[in-house]
Amino acid sequence: MELDILKERLRETFGDDSQEIVGGKLNMTQGNVSRLLSGSQQPTPDTLYRIAEVYEVSIDWLMGLSNNKKRATAKEKTSYAVAVEMLMQLYQHGSNIEFKSSGYELKLSIKDPLLKALLKKSITLSKTDKELYQSWKEMKLSLFNDKSLVYQKMWQDNDVGFLAGEATAEAHWLEVYNLAKAKEAEYAEMMGDAPGPFGG
Repeated sequence: MELDILKERLRETFGDDSQEIVGGKLNMTQGNVSRLLSGSQQPTPDTLYRIAEVYEVSIDWLMGLSNNKKRATAKEKTSYAVAVEMLMQLYQHGSNIEFKSSGYELKLSIKDPLLKALLKKSITLSKTDKELYQSWKEMKLSLFNDKSLVYQKMWQDNDVGFLAGEATAEAHWLEVYNLAKAKEAEYAEMMGDAPGPFGG
């Protein structure tokens, strides 16, 4: 993803809307909108989808993969480039996701329990009731719009792992996230000068 192109196209997309207005439309904080516009934070796949949906622009265009600004119609499909970019973001940015190749098959294994729970709920609802799914996305999934992926090592923490295992209801998912992020912050502080995701 070309960050300069993305920043430029986000500015064009948001037009005269203030950062507060953009945040309201996208269920994001003004701070997160500011970081997107400055390029200090990359949008998640869900954020890109939400921007495309709300502002009626193409995800391919936002990412600099196409010069066609118009949002795809329901009959049009997500491009291979966008699909690969989304999967690579998940693979590279901290979530416990593995790709396994076996013959002609490439299997995706999601070990992040929170991502797995959210995805499972999304798939289940989208298959059974489209309106309920849209409502759930707006009311529940949107709570995670500005929640970055948890570093995979945190899911191995006893407290986080136990809570994640017990969190069978949606009401507990944010609690799991907050604990995992608190542990992540502790780990980052402890590993400050070490090489790896949090240091060096």
